[in-house]
Amino acid sequence: MKSLTPLLGALLLIGCPVPDEGKDDDPIETGEPVDTDTGDTGGDTDTGGDTDTDTGGGETGDTAEDTGDTAEEVDPVFAAIPGSGDFAQVADLVATDTALYAAGFNASGDAAVVSIDMATGVVTELYSGDPLVLPSGIALSDDGTTLYVSDVASASADGVTNGGVYALAASGGSPTEIGVSGQIDLPGDITLALGGTMAYVSGFTTDGEAAIFEVTLSGGAAAVVHSGDPLVDPLQLDHNFDGTTLYVLDSLAADGKGTVFAFDTPGFTNTEIHSGFDLNFPGGLGVDGDDAYVYISTIGAPSLLALATDASGFEVIDTLGLIDMPTGVSALTDTVYLGESSGAASTDVFVLTY
Repeated sequence: MKSLTPLLGALLLIGCPVPDEGKDDDPIETGEPVDTDTGDTGGDTDTGGDTDTDTGGGETGDTAEDTGDTAEEVDPVFAAIPGSGDFAQVADLVATDTALYAAGFNASGDAAVVSIDMATGVVTELYSGDPLVLPSGIALSDDGTTLYVSDVASASADGVTNGGVYALAASGGSPTEIGVSGQIDLPGDITLALGGTMAYVSGFTTDGEAAIFEVTLSGGAAAVVHSGDPLVDPLQLDHNFDGTTLYVLDSLAADGKGTVFAFDTPGFTNTEIHSGFDLNFPGGLGVDGDDAYVYISTIGAPSLLALATDASGFEVIDTLGLIDMPTGVSALTDTVYLGESSGAASTDVFVLTY
């Protein structure tokens, strides 16, 4: 697991606001440039006394250590993906190293699922319209061939519950309900469990209790793995790389404010990671590939937050004033994608690299 210090230190160097929880309120000085020149030609960083390039002297270990320290001095870059404004409103995102997909609404106001070119932002619509009404979560199968979309407002066959979970080909095509109708009310988000044959879905039981469900993708059978306290309105989900922890974003668990919980699996004991923030439905949450940080989107002062997964602290990432109503988040190792739901925004997908 990475240390929180290198990333948060780098974020501070680009002028990120400092949370007021036990930290100095003095403004951050950002006027001094960061010297990443390892050759000591600029005069700001003296590496000549620490890095021995003479491989004959048996001091290569010192060189490797210093080089590693220099490599950590990489400024995070937050930027818009150009052209992604063709998709009007993003509700949620899912990314891999080679593909990016989003659920939300197209320019005509129809619920839709799209693929987005990571470099150019070109949007390709995969499906729009019925049965989708208010898509709130999206996940991708391990083999990259199937998308799963949760919709909190689509019509349910049983007439008792609301919403559904759908599967559709990542190349496009009509969605098919996977069979949770009548078992999960108001399904908020879906994330695939380790192995890919099961998924976790947030929502409510037919008795109205907030819950996390385990769903068999091949048949739609849903089982409650946790219900009730501390959950009030669970929305977004994501699990770490080895499947040992499920992170849950609840919009109301902190006296009407948002909270992120870490649930151990399969025991489902929980730890609070961070609380007391506002979010824009359906919120955004993603854990990075190293299980070091959970990223969430917040509103009020529109922000992207990096939360240490060990609950030791958090940082507000400098989004350069570009975001307005942020929603979905998908995090990889060293890359985070953030969705925008404001219809007035010229760009609907942003990327943080660090």
